[in-house]
Amino acid sequence: MTTPRRAVFLFVGFLVVASPSAGAQDRVADAYDAYRTGEYDIAVSVLSDLLRSEPSTNAAVLLGRVLRETGRYQEAEELLRQSTATDGTSLELVTQLGEVLLATGRAEQAMDEFRRAANAGNTGPLLAHLRVAEILIQRGERREGTDRLNWIVAQYDGGQVTSSEDLATVAAALKRLGRSDPGRFREALRVYDQSIAADSTNLDAQVAGGDLFLSKYQGADARAMYQLALSRNPNHPAAILGLAQVRRFDGASDAFELTERSLDVNPNLVPAHVLAARQYLDLEAYPKANDAARLALETNPRDPMAHTMLAASALLSGDHDGFARLLQRARDNAPHDPKIFIALAEVAARNRLYRRAVAFGDSAIALDSLSWRGYALRGINRLRTGDIAGGREDLEVAFTGDPFDLWTKNTLDLMDDVAQYTVVQSDRFELAIPAREAELLALYLVPVAEAAWDSLSAHYGVSPATPLRLEVYPRHADFSVRTIGLVGMGALGVSFGPVIAMDAPSARPPGSFHWGTTLWHELAHSFHMEASGYRVPRWFTEGLAVFEERRARPGWGDRIQPDFLIAYLEDRLAPVEDLNQGFMRPAYPRQVIFSYYQSSLVFDFITERWGFPAIVALLQGYGEGTNTPEIFETVLHLDLPAFAQAYDEYFRTRFAGPRSEEHTSELQSH
Repeated sequence: MTTPRRAVFLFVGFLVVASPSAGAQDRVADAYDAYRTGEYDIAVSVLSDLLRSEPSTNAAVLLGRVLRETGRYQEAEELLRQSTATDGTSLELVTQLGEVLLATGRAEQAMDEFRRAANAGNTGPLLAHLRVAEILIQRGERREGTDRLNWIVAQYDGGQVTSSEDLATVAAALKRLGRSDPGRFREALRVYDQSIAADSTNLDAQVAGGDLFLSKYQGADARAMYQLALSRNPNHPAAILGLAQVRRFDGASDAFELTERSLDVNPNLVPAHVLAARQYLDLEAYPKANDAARLALETNPRDPMAHTMLAASALLSGDHDGFARLLQRARDNAPHDPKIFIALAEVAARNRLYRRAVAFGDSAIALDSLSWRGYALRGINRLRTGDIAGGREDLEVAFTGDPFDLWTKNTLDLMDDVAQYTVVQSDRFELAIPAREAELLALYLVPVAEAAWDSLSAHYGVSPATPLRLEVYPRHADFSVRTIGLVGMGALGVSFGPVIAMDAPSARPPGSFHWGTTLWHELAHSFHMEASGYRVPRWFTEGLAVFEERRARPGWGDRIQPDFLIAYLEDRLAPVEDLNQGFMRPAYPRQVIFSYYQSSLVFDFITERWGFPAIVALLQGYGEGTNTPEIFETVLHLDLPAFAQAYDEYFRTRFAGPRSEEHTSELQSH
């Protein structure tokens, strides 16, 4: 990413005064307009000139905000320390200094500043009281922190809160109190609305409202709030980051670009670096994830989420000692915070380590019995591992504690429906099928599933635990909820290992998909996960599953398409060394489809040159915690660049041109 050029301003030798002239007030107003529309450099220039010629507290407070929002923390600290030394009566300046110290990992020093402001009682900024409460809770002093949160809300209930910024602080306190009283979440949203109504330029309140929606998986509402802020200030880094989080959950490839865009505005935005690390973990690009987390730690060396991302990277890389060490470092910085284990559960589940996700949910709940997200994650992942009763029990607890979590609600509603399905038993499978379709579908599904089991167990020399549960959904929206908690997923099936979920034929227009090849594909994933200890990379299992489809039945599996060859000739396919890129960060709409076929050809190549046992050996290598470069060199005796070159030569030979017999026959088949 590129960082915009910025002027450097020195704040030395000026005095802060509380009563600026009318002309100075106009210049502060101009700077505020520039700040609120994202013209940060203009705001900095105007305010810096003003402070040198006619200093004022208002200008110093605003300049501190601009510098903090753009990540210029050192400059902000110098300004605010000089300003508070000169004007010790401005509690806003003191609070701003506390915000800078907090953002850079100095919570205890920040606490001193916040207490200094809060000790002024009703005249102190409510934000200072909120920060004191949050730091107390982070320390484990929940009762005292909660009492202070209730005090903030009491000021509102007593009619003493009218400003937009203070209303947003009340809303944040209500959101915190929602942990033990879920009705507070609804109140928080109402007060955020009041804050925005009081000042439509309070973009921070709009972003905070979006964050509240996002925390409940209400993506459409969150997106609307972030876009509202961005319509006024297209450079607001927190709003851009919020939109990136929504897009990531949607599975959209532009989530990366939005994250980078937020860092273009604020290169030191710690949550953005943490989100970048999560995205790299999705790509299984562990060195890049580590780099992103370390960039976060350069700004805030104590950030628990950055340390958690480093721990997650070690876990996924098979570095068990490193994981234990890095997890302890994260916990040292936030010993009472269940969000560390919640983040690990989320990362584990996105990387198919569902049993580890359950264990991380256990840890979150053990640390905080009111961690409703911990219960929800444990429940969802219990469902994925086949513990239907245990998963439902956890989700019921989570819903009681937080009835506004849309993922939890949708999944519970779906489980109510699935409880009415007919369960059909076969030798190795438990099929849950809607009653009206069960008798007919079982006639077709059972023989294909059992035949696939026989074939795949012979190929890989392993067998998942039985019975393997197969859930068949008559509505695609139901399948989508089972997978990601919301409607909108584009896939036809998903394998969690012990559980497979897929669309029924009735869920799609006639002729639009082949249920047999989908079932075979998803069951292949279950075998790949079993053979690799659930550590198989996404590109590897997807390509190998398509390879298995093709050799299962004539006409099954992807076949060459002219637009795939055009993409290859135009160098628009993901490099073989980074095939996850095509699945997780596609550069154009068809790249995901192309990546399935492209990955499957890797296994055609390996089988032709080294034989199928080499594929089994690669899977076993992943199970031993070895990474892709090491496994390929050990099993195939080629490093990744050499393998990529050999594969490219194989591809060119196989599809040498329209006269190629294989190429011609495959094109004619379409």
